[in-house]
Amino acid sequence: MTRPIPARFNFRFDDALRRYNFGHRGHIFAPRDTGPRRFDPLGKALKKMVIAPDWYVAAKSSPYFTNAEPEESASLTASASPEESVSPTVTPIPTYKSPDGSVELILREDPNDEDDQIDGPGHAKHFLLRDLKTGAETEFEKLPGFYGVYGLLHDSHDKDQHFLFDGSLHLAFFDLHLNSTDGDTVFALDLTAPRLVRLSPNWATPIPLPGEAAFLTFTENRYVPFAGSKKTANCSYMEHWDEKLNKIRYAREKSAALCYGASMYRPGKNPGVITLRRGAD
Repeated sequence: MTRPIPARFNFRFDDALRRYNFGHRGHIFAPRDTGPRRFDPLGKALKKMVIAPDWYVAAKSSPYFTNAEPEESASLTASASPEESVSPTVTPIPTYKSPDGSVELILREDPNDEDDQIDGPGHAKHFLLRDLKTGAETEFEKLPGFYGVYGLLHDSHDKDQHFLFDGSLHLAFFDLHLNSTDGDTVFALDLTAPRLVRLSPNWATPIPLPGEAAFLTFTENRYVPFAGSKKTANCSYMEHWDEKLNKIRYAREKSAALCYGASMYRPGKNPGVITLRRGAD
């Protein structure tokens, strides 16, 4: 019996068609007799693909939102002069204005609030969302879905880009450390109807879809049980989110899925291919 091929996958997604191509771990397509398979959403019309399509081979890793510090920032910190390291300075409160100038995020902390002293649940109760047109301010703890947030994520290709604005999609993303078992998670701050939405029980990497009011996530889920077994696995899969933060999961619910990367073919859009290669960047 042919063993199933683990889910490094590529998929085409548009209004009329979804296609999935699977290859084995560490390769775009499986270099063995089982090979990649292409099939429609009903699992019919199974065809073997000999080589990867040109659009996949030509694609580079797409931008995504991350909390990783750029290398140049780390080197600047390490090269600070002794005078700079000794002299006390007052750190200004970080503020971030949205691309359209409609709102501002003010990441203030209360030194007397224990939750604000650590990266964990409850942090950021005193962060502010300010409407720059009306001057109205809302503390994060009053936002629907607040559990705590910590760092504001930025674009992997542009450290100064902290917002995802595309059509009716107006978002910012924050990380939060949960605990040593569950690791970190990510929240989307919806700026159209202010609320916080958790994107995964654990980590989720947001991937913009330029020209669409939508985005993808490379979603991680720890300790998922195998059916009929007491064993668990750390799983990963792709999800598609629309402007209302409704999602489509590209993996069977309650299954121990494992994804090593993905590409989305978008005919007529720019860029035409969105690609995530896990561990490539």
